[in-house]
Amino acid sequence: MIVSAGWPAFRKRLVLHNHRQGDAPPLAQGGWLLDTPGMRELQLSKAAEGISEVFDDFILAAQQCRFSDCAHGSEPGCAVRAAIAEGTLPLSRFDRWQKLASEDGVIHARRTKRPR
Repeated sequence: MIVSAGWPAFRKRLVLHNHRQGDAPPLAQGGWLLDTPGMRELQLSKAAEGISEVFDDFILAAQQCRFSDCAHGSEPGCAVRAAIAEGTLPLSRFDRWQKLASEDGVIHARRTKRPR
């Protein structure tokens, strides 16, 4: 329910929502609600650690690939693609793993290019 209290409340809401400090209250069913007014993007620090924990099944499968630099595309001997074809690993999780790893790589590249 939204209650309008006139201009002072509206102005206060504008001031409160034009800052760059985020809020992350925990949800009863798990996780957090991220309220980041004015933010265009959210970058995670130490994302590689979280990615390796959440997608450890893909990382273990990737260690079985024929080539150590396998991109898990159309390379011969890709254990990840074989596991997806067998139904052992879901394609939807593979797509999320690749997307997160790619985003983490871009963020890492940006951080290393910044002059100090």
